[in-house]
This record gives sequence, C-alpha cells and structure tokens, in this order.
Amino acid sequence: MRIFFLAYPRSFILISNDHCLTLRYVEKNNHCLIKFSHISQTDTSKYKEITNLKFFGLLGFLEVKGSVFFCAITDHVKIGSPRPQEDVYKIRNVEFYCLNTNAYDFITVQRNKSESATDRYNLEHPCTKIRKMFMNGFYYSRDFDLTCQTQDRSLLTRDYDHMFTNFDKRFLWNGFMMKELTKFRERLMDNERDSIDRTEFLTFLIRGFVKTCNTELAGEDTLMTIISRISCAKSSGPFGNNGVDEQGHVSNYIESELVLYNKSVYFAYNQVRGNIPLFYEVDSSLLTTKKVHLSQSYEMNKNAFDRHFDLMIERHSNVVVLNAMRNKKEAEELNSRFTTLLAKKGIPFAQIDSSGDQLKNNPQRALNLVKGYLMEIGAFCYDNKVKVFIGKQLGVFRFNSLNSMSKPGSLQRIVSQEVLHISMFELTGKYLSGDLQEKHHLLWHDNNRVLELIADHSLRKSYKRITDSITNTIVRLYDPINEYISSQLASRLPEFSCEKEIKIFTGTFNAAATLPEQDLSPWIYPTTHHSETDNETVNNDYDLIVIGLEEIIELSTSHMLAIDDSKKVAWESAIKRTLNSRYPNAKDQFQLLWSIQLGGILSMIFVKKEGLPRIKHIECIMKKTGLGGMAANKGGVGISLSYAKTKFCFIVSHLAAGLENNEQRQNDYKTLYKSLVFKGNRKILNHDASFWMGDFNFRIDLDNDTVRSLIELGDYSRLLDHDQLIKGMNQNRTFQFFQELDINFAPTYKFDKGTDNYDSSEKQRIPAWTDRIVVAHRGNRIKQLSYQSAPEIKLSDHKPVYAVFKVGVTIIQEEKRNEVLKELYEERKREIEKLKLGFLDPLDQDSDSQNGSAFTTNDLSPYNINYTENEPDNNLPPPSNDRTKWWLLNGEAAKVNWEIPQGSVVVNPFRPSNPFTETNEPDFIVGDPEED
Repeated sequence: MRIFFLAYPRSFILISNDHCLTLRYVEKNNHCLIKFSHISQTDTSKYKEITNLKFFGLLGFLEVKGSVFFCAITDHVKIGSPRPQEDVYKIRNVEFYCLNTNAYDFITVQRNKSESATDRYNLEHPCTKIRKMFMNGFYYSRDFDLTCQTQDRSLLTRDYDHMFTNFDKRFLWNGFMMKELTKFRERLMDNERDSIDRTEFLTFLIRGFVKTCNTELAGEDTLMTIISRISCAKSSGPFGNNGVDEQGHVSNYIESELVLYNKSVYFAYNQVRGNIPLFYEVDSSLLTTKKVHLSQSYEMNKNAFDRHFDLMIERHSNVVVLNAMRNKKEAEELNSRFTTLLAKKGIPFAQIDSSGDQLKNNPQRALNLVKGYLMEIGAFCYDNKVKVFIGKQLGVFRFNSLNSMSKPGSLQRIVSQEVLHISMFELTGKYLSGDLQEKHHLLWHDNNRVLELIADHSLRKSYKRITDSITNTIVRLYDPINEYISSQLASRLPEFSCEKEIKIFTGTFNAAATLPEQDLSPWIYPTTHHSETDNETVNNDYDLIVIGLEEIIELSTSHMLAIDDSKKVAWESAIKRTLNSRYPNAKDQFQLLWSIQLGGILSMIFVKKEGLPRIKHIECIMKKTGLGGMAANKGGVGISLSYAKTKFCFIVSHLAAGLENNEQRQNDYKTLYKSLVFKGNRKILNHDASFWMGDFNFRIDLDNDTVRSLIELGDYSRLLDHDQLIKGMNQNRTFQFFQELDINFAPTYKFDKGTDNYDSSEKQRIPAWTDRIVVAHRGNRIKQLSYQSAPEIKLSDHKPVYAVFKVGVTIIQEEKRNEVLKELYEERKREIEKLKLGFLDPLDQDSDSQNGSAFTTNDLSPYNINYTENEPDNNLPPPSNDRTKWWLLNGEAAKVNWEIPQGSVVVNPFRPSNPFTETNEPDFIVGDPEED
C-alpha cells in the first residue's frame, strides 16, 4: 500500500492493488468524505507520496484529543501459517496521519531521522502510546478470519465475503476504528466490493498469540499452530483481577486454538479461559492474603452469569467448566456462589487441583475427571483427501481460576495433548512422535508466557491512560453517491428483478444403520399426484432437495472422530444417483451442495446446476441435545442459505426416544431452537422460510391395541387427537410458530424390517408418527403441495416421509441491474459536473466509469458542507513554525518585554480576551492594590 498527500484541500489517497481510497475530512460536520475508485480513474498528479516505504494495511480511523487520524501498518513480520497459502503477520510498527490538521506533519515525517526527532515525536504526538500498544501482541491475516475458530470459518482460502461479514467483534480489537469502513464496504456495489476486498484497506486485528512450527505426523510433514484470541468486549477493559460486567463479558477471556494441517488431515481444537463471571473485587491491601468480596446482589450476579453462559452456549453449543479455583477461605463465598449457579443452569463442571506439583507429577488425575467430556465434545477434523468432515467440536472446556492468566494455561496444554493423542491415534493408528510432543509443549509454553506479559503490561496505569485518550466519537465516512444509489436501487427493484416459483423437496428417514440397498425413487420421485391444498397436479421437477437421515450409523461413545464415513458416502451417492436418473443431460442434473454429519444424523442439500450461482451465504451449525454418553445419536443440524434474495433455514434433528419422554423431547426442541444461532445472531425464525424435519419421536397416547385397530380402520383423525406433537403445538409447548400439513398416511414407526408389519417383537412398540416435517414462514410466498410417506421403502423399522413446497423467490437479473446502476451513476455524475468539486474531478474524466464514487448537491446540502475549497492565497504570509509567527512581521521577536506602568494600576478586565479585536479600552486601569 502507498500513501499520497495533497495540502490544499487537505486530502490523502491510499493506493493498493490498483485501487484508490481518497479521504478528505470535513471539520464542520465531523466526518470524512471517502471515495473508492480504480487507479485509472484517479488523478494523483497533484499529490505527493509521503514516503517511498511500503505500507501493509489500513487499520481504520480514530479521534484523539480533537484530532482525527487514520492508522497504517508500517512494519510487520510473518509469524504463522496454519495452512499453506494462509499467512499470519505480527505488527511491529504503525503510523498515524492526521486528516484535519497539519500540526503533526513535520514531527511524523521526521520521526526516524534522528534520536532527538524521535524523542520529540514521542513527546508531542497524541497517538504515541496508542502506537506502542499496537506493537504489543497484535496480529492480522489477509487470507482468513482470525477472529473466528477454525470450524466456523470457510474451508476456502480468501473467502472475503465470509471474512468481512461473519467476524466475531468480541475479538476484533480495531473494530471501533473499522466500523465505518465496514459500513462503507456494505454500501458499495458488488463489483466495487469485490475490488476493495482484495486491497489492504480492510485489516482486522486480534490481540494474543500466534505461532506455527513444522513437525511430523504419521510420516507426513505437518504444520502445527496455536492461535490465542484475547476478548476486548468487556466494558471496563479486557484484563484484571475482577469478574463480569452487565453484558456478561469477563476479564482475561481468551480462546486458544490448536491447529494441525498436512496433506491428509485438517485438525483443530479450541479451549477457553476466563475469570469467574460474577461481580467481585479483590482486596490486595492485606499483606499475606487477597480477600475476595462479592460486590453486587444475588439477582445482578445471576443475570450477568446467565448472560455470560448464554453467549458461550450460543457460540460453542455446549460448555464444560473446569474450575481451578482453590477452595480457600478468602474466596469461599465466590466459589460457592459460582458452583451453585452452575448447578442451577445445568452446566457440567469439575473441580481440578491446579497446583504446580499435581499438574507436573500427576496430570492423569486431571484428565480422568474430564475423559468422558473429551469424547462427547470431540474435535474438528477434515479429511483433505476424501474431502469430508470426520469430526466437529460440539462444545468447549472453560478453564477458570481467580486470576485466569496463569494456571489455566497449564491445564489447557494437558487437555490439548490428550485430545491430540486420542484423535490422531484413531485417525492414523500411530502414537504422536517425540518431535510433535516436544514442539506442542513449547508452543503452549510460549503462548502462556506471551499472554501473561500482555496482561501484566496492560494492567499498568499507562495503559489506562491510553484507552482514556481515545474518544468514543465515531469518525463518520460519508459516501453520498453509493448511499444514494443503494436507496434508489431498492425503490427500482421491479425493473431488474422477477418473481420465480421454485420447488423444494424435503425428506426425512430414520435409516436404522442400514445401507441404501433399495431403489429410493418411490420416496424421492413418488407417482405424480394432486396437491393436497388444491387441484394442481404436482410433478417432480424440483429445484432444491433437502434430505435428513437419522441413525445412519450406530455411534460408539468411545470414539472422538467419526472416521468411518462409508455409510455417509453410500447414502450421498445413492440419493444423487436417484435424483439424476431422470436427467440424462448433465446441465439439468443435481449437485451435492452441502453434506454434514452429527453422530447418526446426516443432512444433505442438492441443487440443480443452473441454480448453483443463486445460492450464497451457506452456514452450518450443530448441537447435541445433551452430554452424557447416550446422547451420541441425538441432536440437530441447522443449515442457513440464501437462494437469490430469499433466506432459508433447514433443520434436521433426532429427539429423545421413549413413550414416556415427551417432556424431554420438548426440552430437546427448546434447546435446539435456542442454540441453533447463526452468525450475526440470526436465529431460526429470522429467515423467510424455515423447514424442520427429522425423527421427532413423538408418540400416540393410546394403548397398543387401540392404535393398531384404528390404523386398520384408517381412522387417523382419532389417532391424531392423541398425538403428542399436535397436542404440544396446540398448547404452545413445542414447535411454536411452526405448521404441519394434515397427516393422511399411516404411522411410520415401528415396523419389522423388510415388511409392512408393525413391530411383532416381544416389546410390541406402539405405532406412531415419529417422522415429521414442519415449516414456519413469513408472508404468503410458500405453499405446501404434499405431505406423505413412502411405505414402499422397507430398509428400516421406519418409513421415509417427504413434503414438497412451492416457494416464490426474487431473482435479480444482473444485466438489467447493471443498466439501472449506470443510469443512476450518470445522472448523479451530471449534477457533480455542475459543482466542479476539485476533490471529485478525477471522476469526470470517464463518463463510462463504473468503479468510482461521487457527490451531489442534494446529498451534500443536508450536511452543510462547503462545496468549494480555494487554492491558498499567495499574498498570505507563510505558516508559523517554532521560530516565527505569521502575525509578527519584519523579523520582530516572538517574545516581547511588556513595560507595566508604575503605580496603582491593574490589567483592564473589560478588554476582549482576543488581543486582535479592535477596542477603545486601555490596557491598564487604575485599581486598588489592596483588592485581590
């Protein structure tokens, strides 16, 4: 990145990847005019380059003591590579350039030219301490989102849209500086947004630790990386010997993630440390002990505690607390309150002896306490050769002590090594090499040491002065042309869009761990039939296929990774083969868009090739409905995506089994409904349509003989009166806001495998509609066409169920949209030409420019911006410096001796305070020397 400067009007041009960002501050309105354009449409001839040195990124804008600055990286060092082509850099130096005054230009340019110049810069520049802070533990990457854990990121390198829209602001340290710039990015047109993403104008920082080392795993060269992210979310500061704030954020909250990568496997494991989420203070005035005081009421502590763990559960699904606080007298009340609240909230926890001797001499004792949870939480693992997920981390360990910067680090290292050992042995059948274990230990040692140094440095009083010097005033970036175009595009949407009806097939099937050894056409392509809502004939020409399978494998809770993916692959292939059997032409065939497995649950989405470009923003989240061994096959998978401009959510779940477990099933639903939250806090019902399918396991509250006899009679209505799901929905106890079409098919559970006979075993299970599909949607764009079972499929003790929907979606016609864009741009441009704004002149060179931004009279007038800036008047004296002042002429001294008249005189208090204001008042008047 290069930076160019123009003195009159004071403005800057930043150039990166053949694109320019032009900045000019408007004092009167406290905002900055901004323009993004291609270098070919930008005239830099009047600008001078600040330095011939390269810059490495823009960190944003901030206001310090009334002056507005932008910050640029001037030096960095490559510190890590979690994967090839993914680089992480540590900041070594930055510089601040002032947008609204030239007061700091000289000392900024001269800073490195001499020792005295450096001393003067450090003394006079208001950003000196902030600059030094940025040189202590800050990292960034151009290739992936450092704020998110590995499994929440896209597998693609440089997925910019994901990077700049799904970042976690709790770990984004320059978020307040980048806030307006990210908003500016959102307002840009698609082609401009794609261009700015590839520049160095958007740089997101984390603080903490990153380091990569080379090692060996099962004979393969392997990259091993630790990434630690310190949270900056707490209002009173990220560090300290205190607890929580009102929003649920705590001091010393850090995520530490171990990442391994080689040609065969991509592995990651994430852990969390943080202070106890209660309001407390530590009295350090005592010489030998530190007394801990709970500082708020029980209700306030409980509310903050709940907020904290709700945030954690939203991000990690499940949380297990490993409490390393010693139960000493001085912290007894704090520890007791904490464990009581954990038990009430149902969060599993274990008390661990964190003394140095215990961890060093007997680490297995700590591991024995958490071994069961290790298997349940699992780890993220992706097979790079087969291109399938073989593991997902379904929870997180939270380590805490009174000061969570020291002892939790040792515990995390022990747990990390154990998870790595179990996972890699399951994957390769080999134990970890000595080199890998040694480097793993050294990485954690360096990580913990650096984090403690950052915390110690940040607790000094000077750090508090740094944060106090940064005002909360947002430097607003104003881009009238794109704001105008965005608003106009919304009103002219009908000109470049059309409405289309797409057909969505949804299906659910409990496969009972069988392989697809039967033709699946009766389920996926049932015989043409009439719609159940009208007389329309329903054909099988689908646009989107969503299928959920349950119990595709019998999961063993003794394994961390689902290494055997043979059944997953078999079902994917069988369904794709069935789908494409009716489409010999390749361009009409279906592609597997997404496939994800959680235990025995498999969620698959297929789309026609022609529809692939219309699908964006795919995101997946998974949740087990409990930790405890038998939950391995229960839980849910949620997938969010956009088809054109319509947002869909698809959930596949397997709820608790058993006739008497109706309440547990309702609790499972509530858990999934609350926990399946996508980026940006987007919940299930924050979509245009949400489809929920699966083995819900709801039963019929009648005896076996009655149920079977009513099935024989085909009297489904009487059976449905006693259906647990329907009763729960009518009473608003479960699946609120969802709808289910009338059921006109026989119960789908439980059959003797390979037959149409209900269970004839000794258990004589009562038949039930366990397999269901429900939907929630906005407006009237969706119509359900059918809801049936496929009794011809006899692979399992369940029958498959399907539902077909017709959905209206808005399709954007890009060519027509670009025509409207050009028309709006040219219209605005003609008005700008009348203004003749020097700042915008470069845009006037090319009437066909589509890459620039411009400003209009109508857009600028509400902000009272002075439209013209004259060149400096050559008749004016030169500006002041450290030796002369502009108002002193002909070599007059800057300092003068003022002769005070003798006698009882005082300075005239009625003179204007401004010495240049003309007045008839004398300098002195006679006064009483005795008066004060």
